[in-house]
This record gives sequence, C-alpha cells and structure tokens, in this order.
Amino acid sequence: MKEGLRYVPALTEGRMKAHSLRYVPALPDNLATAGQSIRRGLRFTPTFPQRVKSGVAFPIEETLEEVETEMGVQYMPAWVKNNIHPDRKFDGFTLDWWTDTAMFRYDALLVSAFYGIKEWDFREKYRIPRDDFTFIADSGGFQLWSMGVKLEPIDILRWEENNADIALTLDSPPIKNSEMIGDRAKPEDFRKSIELSKRNYEIMHRNRQSDQLKLLKVIHGYTFRELHQFYDAVKDLEFDGHAFGANQNDLVSIARVLGFAQSIEQERVHMFLATGLNTSPLIIFAKRFFKNLTFDSASFSITGARYRKYYLPYNINKGISFGGSYTSSLKELPCSCPICRMCHPEDFNADGSLPGGLIALHNLWMVLNYYATLESLADSPDDYLEFLKGNVPDQTIRMVEYLLCVDENDLDYANKKYNMDSERDITGIFG
Repeated sequence: MKEGLRYVPALTEGRMKAHSLRYVPALPDNLATAGQSIRRGLRFTPTFPQRVKSGVAFPIEETLEEVETEMGVQYMPAWVKNNIHPDRKFDGFTLDWWTDTAMFRYDALLVSAFYGIKEWDFREKYRIPRDDFTFIADSGGFQLWSMGVKLEPIDILRWEENNADIALTLDSPPIKNSEMIGDRAKPEDFRKSIELSKRNYEIMHRNRQSDQLKLLKVIHGYTFRELHQFYDAVKDLEFDGHAFGANQNDLVSIARVLGFAQSIEQERVHMFLATGLNTSPLIIFAKRFFKNLTFDSASFSITGARYRKYYLPYNINKGISFGGSYTSSLKELPCSCPICRMCHPEDFNADGSLPGGLIALHNLWMVLNYYATLESLADSPDDYLEFLKGNVPDQTIRMVEYLLCVDENDLDYANKKYNMDSERDITGIFG
C-alpha cells in the first residue's frame, strides 16, 4: 500500500502516530507450524504463515475450528517437477504445498507415473504425508503415448500401490498420432484405443496386490455413443470407480461426460483436466452425483513457472507477467496470499527459476480460493447460478442448469431437453 494512504484512529486523549495501511504478518515461533491447514468443504482453509517483511505488524487473529467432512469434491493439483519441489526454498520456506515448511498447506496431490516411477519410494522421497492427505497416481497414459515411451502395466501398478491412495488404470488415449492433437479420433482409432486400454486393464485387474489402493477405470468418449462403446467393452472388469476424460475446452463435452458418469457410478469419480474459471463450475456442481469426486490440472504451475503469468485476484482468467521483457513496474503486489505477503514484485522479476515457482504457488492459492467459493455455494442452486451470472459465459450457466435437470429428473429427460444427444463434431483431446 502506498505511503500516502493511512489509518489514524481517534482517541479520547492524545494522538496516535499514523502508520501506513498495510498488513505485514509476523514469522511463526516454530517454522514447522507455518504450513498447518484447516479443512472445510473443499478441504481447503489454510492458516496464513506470518512473517515481517518491513514496517509495523498488524496481527489478524484466525480462530477457525477444524471441521471434518467427507471428501466430497476435491481439486488435485498436479505436480510438475521442474516447477514445484520441496527441496527448493525461499527464505526458509519450501516450494510445495504439502510439507511442514510450505508457505501454506493443501492436502491433495496428483502425480503421473511417467514422471514419478523412477523413484520407487516417491512418497517418502518428497515427504508427502500419508495421514489426512489424498495422493492420486495418474497412470501416465497420455504422456507415454505422446513421448513414445513404453512402460508395462504391472510396473505402473506396483508403483501406484507403493505410493498412492487412489490410482488410475493405464489407458491408451483415442488419438492416432501427434499430428492429430486437437482433433477428434476417427472411429478406427477409437476402437484401437478401446482394445489397447482393455488389455492393460485386464493385466492390472489380474495382478492387483494391495487392498488399500483405490484403482479407477479410465473411460473415454466425446459423445454418448462413444462413452457407451468404451464403457461396455470394459464394464465386466470391476474396479473401485471411474475416471473420465473430456474435451477440456468444450463445456458441452464436460457436461455430457458428467451426465454419463452419474448414470454408471455414484461412489468415486475422477475428471481429467477440466479446470479453470469457466469449466470448474460444472465439476463442482456435479458433486451432488458422487460420494467422492476429484479433478486435476497443472495449469496453475505451467502458466506460473513457464510463463510467469500471475493470476490476478478475483479473476483467475486475467493475469500479468513478470520477468524478462515483461518485467513489471508494480511497487506492491495486488494480493494478500501467503506468497505475496512474503514477496515483492522484484522477487518475481528476478532471474532464475525460483520466481516462476513462487508465482505458481500464488496461482494455486488463487484457484483454490475460487474452487472453495464454488463448493460452498454449490449446495444452493439458486445462489450458485446467481454467483455465476456475469462471471462466466452463458454456456457455463446453461450446462449447470443441464446438470441440475439431470439431478431433479433423469439423464434421458435432461438430454432431450438440452439436446445433449447431438453427435456434434467436437474437437479436442482427452487428458
């Protein structure tokens, strides 16, 4: 806050010296407590790590009580090794969200086997908690396909059993080759995807050893016909839930998949890569369909670390850039998250990879707050829709209304009312 804006309280006797209107938190007595968190709803209400940067401290008391709830809906931030790492530090705090020395704590993480399988004891190496924490292991099917790497389903399964709480079966994405990224799979490619995926699922089904790991079966499909085709081919293989891909840029595709998912599974569902300001409202509203619903992305990390795009408060679709030719001239950061309370703009403009990691954590805080707001409103459809008006496209609101229609009536009725059975040519890929 600039020096000119001051708060001067009135006193009955004497005068109080004016201070800049600026909150500057103080360092906790015990660094290990800097990352304690309180779970509520979306399992996210972190305490604020406090540290004096400069000036006078104006403490704010946080007296929230911990509330235990069922998982409900939970966002799974995806780990990107070069962006977020618990061995990297800024003023004694680690660049992660799960260790005791993190700037804030959030109790969920998704890691792809493609990136993690080289470390057999991945969970221990990176100090990922086993209590009161959700660790999902993605099988890495898309990465294996796009990188041209071969890993055996049993090897992936063993790594998942050793590290994860929830894991996904090894799928073969319905895409022919790298030149087709962004295009819908042709029928022959889709059939091949089903064939290869089913083979992997059978191997993993036969060779399961852990009764603790929840293993979810991956289903693909752009249309209801494709979703049924994929599901029918593997439905006899019983797992602990389902995971679904959707065209992350198409609201109708996401709503269609969520509608289909609730028709076959009520216990445990995971959605790939359907996050952001406009698409996450669909997933969070769909929590009414499932006992446990998770969804993931790494966009907060990629945009922050790779491009140094800093999400602005109140609108995570808007951002400003730092570093290099985009060096910002800001004098103060326009945010009061734990990262911005410890940093100044020059920290984000500095050379090296550390600024990108800090911005990625700031971005994560922004999306978590947005998702927590949505989750708290989702139990009241009227309040939810009122919040969305003016903040998201009309198509988002229409698809929320479609899901509400599914909830209040049934899938067939809602599909006909909202023309969701249309075999539109939807472009995009699955996560």
